[in-house]
Amino acid sequence: MSCTYEKSDKTKFVGYYDQEESKIKMEGLLKDGMEIGEWSFFDEQGNQIQNGYYLNGIQIGVWKYRYPTFKIDIVWDTITNCTDFKFSLPHSFKIATEYQTDSSYTFIDNIENEVFSIYNFECLNREYVESFYKKNYDDFINQNYRIKTSSSSIIKSENILYFLDEFRVFHPQAKKDILVVMIYAVIRNNMVVLNYTSDPDKYLMVKTIIEDIFSHLYFKGERVADPFRDIQATIREMNS
Repeated sequence: MSCTYEKSDKTKFVGYYDQEESKIKMEGLLKDGMEIGEWSFFDEQGNQIQNGYYLNGIQIGVWKYRYPTFKIDIVWDTITNCTDFKFSLPHSFKIATEYQTDSSYTFIDNIENEVFSIYNFECLNREYVESFYKKNYDDFINQNYRIKTSSSSIIKSENILYFLDEFRVFHPQAKKDILVVMIYAVIRNNMVVLNYTSDPDKYLMVKTIIEDIFSHLYFKGERVADPFRDIQATIREMNS
């Protein structure tokens, strides 16, 4: 990754796939260590796969996704009324107040029949985090869901270790397969969980969206996965 300092309140940032800096991965502007204005993301062949705008590190407005497997424009809305959380969601999601608590929030897209939920709880035991996949697997079995496929991955990214779990299960009431993608991590002795339920045919799109939500998520005022944390000290030095 690379940043170019400019004598202004903004910093030009360019990220690369390779050490030779020949393949651009992302480019845009930073202000106070947060994305601002227009940003573009590219695959390793140089094709633009994402383009849109940020405000203070949060995706806003229309974003264009142009992947080989799916192409879609998503309008992102900033969610600020969830006590400990600040994040963006596709505009089509609306909060379901009947499921809301002080630490758990559920949003429903009635058009696409998708559900997104986010919640947190105190977690001081690492063993519980590592067994969370098994707990969810058992919960599906106990609720008479038939598990078709499932997987769990540990991912080290952007200065944080997090878990990505995926389930394809047969829903006994809806009588169809559903996809459940979960991301969770421990932040400040709290376990933060994101859960996205959708149609299995939308797997790659759902995985991209939930990873976008997680990578721009703020919890108790701090960004959970800050990709620019390591360069902020350098930027501050250049400004001094």
